[in-house]
Amino acid sequence: MDARWWMEFHLSDLGRERRIRMKRRQILLWVFVLGLLVGLPGVGCSSKKDVSTASLLNVKDICIGCITYSDAHKGKIPNSLEDIKPYMKGGIVPESPRKPNDFDGPSYIYVEALAGKNFNEFKRPFEYVMVYENPAFCEDEISVGFLDVHVLKMTLETFRQALEDTYKKLGVPMPEGI
Repeated sequence: MDARWWMEFHLSDLGRERRIRMKRRQILLWVFVLGLLVGLPGVGCSSKKDVSTASLLNVKDICIGCITYSDAHKGKIPNSLEDIKPYMKGGIVPESPRKPNDFDGPSYIYVEALAGKNFNEFKRPFEYVMVYENPAFCEDEISVGFLDVHVLKMTLETFRQALEDTYKKLGVPMPEGI
């Protein structure tokens, strides 16, 4: 038997295996590339639900920052959102994901009528709005945080009623333009 025949047979077999492996790699690469292309329209674009949930979580974080501030200051409620910065992640109050880039106002508004009061003064803290997303850029719903740290998505009408009730209970007139 001629040794060259045996070597040619095996070498051609090895070449075929390499070609098959190469084709598999090309197929996997194309599948990967197509997967990326199909996923690209969603990259960087959040659904309305994701943005709403992110805003709600920001309000929750702000409420927790207020409680943490209160714990460190003998139960006193902060005077403003500036007071809670040391208790927030990164030392900043988060921005709303709904806030337009060209909007100069605050993302979240703090009910300053609560400033300096003691948390223990409130028998029903779940009835008092503490912080809310700026209604200037909220169209159909708004993220609202209460004194007991629960948060809700509310329609603008329901929110305005809850805020009005908060100011009435505090005995302070509600600011204009809300």
